[in-house]
Amino acid sequence: SRSYTYLGLPFGWNISPFIFCKTLAIAIRAIRAKWKIKIQYYMDDIILIHHSKDTLKQTTQDVILFLQNLGWRLSPNKYVLIPKMTFQYLGWQFQTASMEVTMTPNRRREMKNKLKACIQMTNERQIVTIRSLTSLIGDIYYLRFQFPQISLWMNSLNNLKTQAVAKGGWEASVKLNKQILGNLQTILILIKQNRPRQLKDRTLNTTLTWLFHLLQEKECYW
Repeated sequence: SRSYTYLGLPFGWNISPFIFCKTLAIAIRAIRAKWKIKIQYYMDDIILIHHSKDTLKQTTQDVILFLQNLGWRLSPNKYVLIPKMTFQYLGWQFQTASMEVTMTPNRRREMKNKLKACIQMTNERQIVTIRSLTSLIGDIYYLRFQFPQISLWMNSLNNLKTQAVAKGGWEASVKLNKQILGNLQTILILIKQNRPRQLKDRTLNTTLTWLFHLLQEKECYW
């Protein structure tokens, strides 16, 4: 005649993320139904978006109180309560005034160091584990959000990994060859330039009259 509930999830349990997301999704659906606000989340990273700064500020407080009443505990050292037009989310730097996204300085520095190290090892024809090569490929694929064209330079890396796995399995090692060198250098140049990606179609809707151009106004988000 008793019922029990978890106060927390075991650390390292492989289905903990699944249970966490499934439980949080119920609260997210309730928030979307109760408040007219855009909300995005990934695991425990939640972001609220609205046109009005004042509305967003008040709604943020309401959402925090709502989650706390459901038993969720928020870390005051991690969340940001002041609406901003420039913010970091999931390792990306967003600028909503211009609707652009770039890598954060930390991620850019880490990726430059990883690629420089891989280029040096490739020049020296060193042997690396397949898992380390796969890890680098995953880090590069993550950058497709800012650089969609980066997939064009991944074929040589993927082929090298696929052939090595077919021969020796995932625990084997592979010698880096210079066929991948050009692609690595091209990707490194993209990261150094760090040109922002436009998240909104900036093609202007214009109406031509006598010496006048009527331009479509841009939307700004907080």
